[in-house]
Amino acid sequence: MNGTTAGTATAAAIAGVDYTASTAASAPETVFSAADKAAGDKARAAAEKKRKTAGSPTAAETTAENTAYLNAVKNSRALRQKAADAKFGAEADFVVTMSGEDAGVSYSAGLTIDETDGPAIGALTVASSGFCITYDKDNLSAITTTGADGEDDNIGDLKIAYGGNGITFDYTVDTDNSDNPYVANIGYEVAGFTVGVKVDDSTDGNKKGA
Repeated sequence: MNGTTAGTATAAAIAGVDYTASTAASAPETVFSAADKAAGDKARAAAEKKRKTAGSPTAAETTAENTAYLNAVKNSRALRQKAADAKFGAEADFVVTMSGEDAGVSYSAGLTIDETDGPAIGALTVASSGFCITYDKDNLSAITTTGADGEDDNIGDLKIAYGGNGITFDYTVDTDNSDNPYVANIGYEVAGFTVGVKVDDSTDGNKKGA
């Protein structure tokens, strides 16, 4: 491994990091990135400046240079591992879901626990005989608003839907708004033909129907 030899000293361990490489014989260079090797080259160059005779290192100096390279490479790799783990931890959520059916009524619910925002209730759905009621705060796409980033953000909260006998109907409302903006769709299908009507009461300011 770029001049390293078996038996060189190992790097001081970084807490929480599992070192899987100690020598070229036990871990091929492929476990190290170009950035890791660059850190090793820099450490080797610094060690080479300490030679008593330039260009003619003693056995002890060669060992010290190899050790400096190996330690720097391993520490660079370990720091990358630790950074990746920290990034994962910042994004990790704990999600609990449940569903079931009783007497012809099916239901589902979810709970998300985020270490930053705390617990949040996911979609609650109850369905029976073609009717379906869904509550999912600020997550139903029938009603949106333009966010600070210019992208559409969902703000629909409650949806009531029905499908059966050729008739389809859905009604979505933003219950957080005192004006209760809503979007409703009614459809009827017969002999392969479909007729539909949409009523959009959400187009007010930066609100609009999906």
